[in-house]
Amino acid sequence: MFFLGYLSALKAGALKDNVGLSPLAFEMRTVAHLMASGFDVEFHDLCEGRGFDFLAKSGDITFEVECKSVSGDLGHRVHTYRQYQLMPYVLDKMQSSEKSGIVRLLVATVPDRLYGQQEFMKAVAATIGKGLEKSADVSSDACTMGYYELPILGSPFDCESPPRIKEDDVVDYCNHVIGDEVGHTIMTFSPRQSATIIAVRSLKPNRPLNGVYRSLTEAARQLSGSRPGVICVQFKNMTSAELRDLAEHPAQSGQPTGIQLMTAKFYDDSTHGHVHTISYVAPGAFVRHQSITFDTQGAMRTTRFSEDASSYVFVNKRHHDVNDPRYAIFK
Repeated sequence: MFFLGYLSALKAGALKDNVGLSPLAFEMRTVAHLMASGFDVEFHDLCEGRGFDFLAKSGDITFEVECKSVSGDLGHRVHTYRQYQLMPYVLDKMQSSEKSGIVRLLVATVPDRLYGQQEFMKAVAATIGKGLEKSADVSSDACTMGYYELPILGSPFDCESPPRIKEDDVVDYCNHVIGDEVGHTIMTFSPRQSATIIAVRSLKPNRPLNGVYRSLTEAARQLSGSRPGVICVQFKNMTSAELRDLAEHPAQSGQPTGIQLMTAKFYDDSTHGHVHTISYVAPGAFVRHQSITFDTQGAMRTTRFSEDASSYVFVNKRHHDVNDPRYAIFK
């Protein structure tokens, strides 16, 4: 009953904001991993109303766990959900101006952020509409817009059915066209006939790792400091395969990643000395395992499910338990 009450409390909170249930699912996966590794788990923040998420115990080993779930938009000036909020203002313009046999790409650059205020959204949409109408580059106080026309032949839209059209392929296509990153896109299309793509960027650079660093600092403050602490960070908009590629990059290139440098900076701060481990994870795919055993009663089929997910783990070399293998739970 206690566990169900905890779930209900978290679920109620998750449904009251824009974050959704992903952080809750991440916490439950973390708890399941700890229990499968032989740890008893206490739900500390529910009992105390503050502080870290879980207390994990096994024999004479006890450590605190704090979970953070961060968006791929963290530190970005144009958030994906803001771009989706723009869609109702431009959808009619996109659908009514399609050209047969043509892919129309519009890249709008805002001075700072894509703000959610209605007047700002309308101003950006008006600039995009003018660009569609004139089939040319245009600018306004709200944004500057680059206009591109390309043949649909050989594009990602040159296929028979929508299920074959993948957003990643469209983004790669747009990146190649402009010679830069366009970020997320919104689009309308008719396969092998026409397509209109809108991307929104900021004139100012993104600082995604700054946002992750702030999340780590907040997590460190929520740990008590009296026991070894573990911080688990989920990248919601990254696949497990992408995280594996990121972890393998230093060995291939000989150069540290931004995450490595940021984590090293975090551990260099003496106020973070109580943090033993930071584990970066990404959602994985669920895999079904089946096995058949035989006994005097006949055959018994067992089915279990597990998550094929990766973690990118950093241990604090300054922690006094750095070499204790019993803390290597997330490797």
